[in-house]
Amino acid sequence: MAPAFENIADFWRVTREVCAAAGIDDYTHIWWDARIHPALGTVEVRAANTQFDIRRTAAIAALIHCLVRIEAERDQQRIPSREALAESSFQASRHGLDAVLLDREGDRVPARELAARAIQTASPVAGELECERELAHIETILAEGTGADLQRKVFQQGGMDGMLEFLETRTADLDP
Repeated sequence: MAPAFENIADFWRVTREVCAAAGIDDYTHIWWDARIHPALGTVEVRAANTQFDIRRTAAIAALIHCLVRIEAERDQQRIPSREALAESSFQASRHGLDAVLLDREGDRVPARELAARAIQTASPVAGELECERELAHIETILAEGTGADLQRKVFQQGGMDGMLEFLETRTADLDP
């Protein structure tokens, strides 16, 4: 989990120190869950690794885009500590939608409920960011399960052959 940076100069100072400590060339080799990428003008987010189709990837990207836009203008003084958020991130990685995570106030909330809240929070800016359709697909993920959930289910039902067929079919299916 990246620290909170006071400004871009602070980002560069911290990343230079981390690079020196790790013996790496530049900040692109620092694997925080989320980080700015000044050279590209983006925010990079890790952990969307189990998505097998473009709609799911676009849905998660839309949710993140909307939430980053909103959070950029919110007061960040009263959110849980980095350490608590890192633990929530671990719980989400381990338990997916069955996890219990911290919300902004530090209350433990089931992941599905927190996701539903995130959709409500994100919806007002989705039109401005032109990602309403993509954001709406988060509801499908909540109903069907995460990519990891679906892949485990398919594997249990059809083994590796069934999994490979599923991934080939779903990856190739790009119709909206």
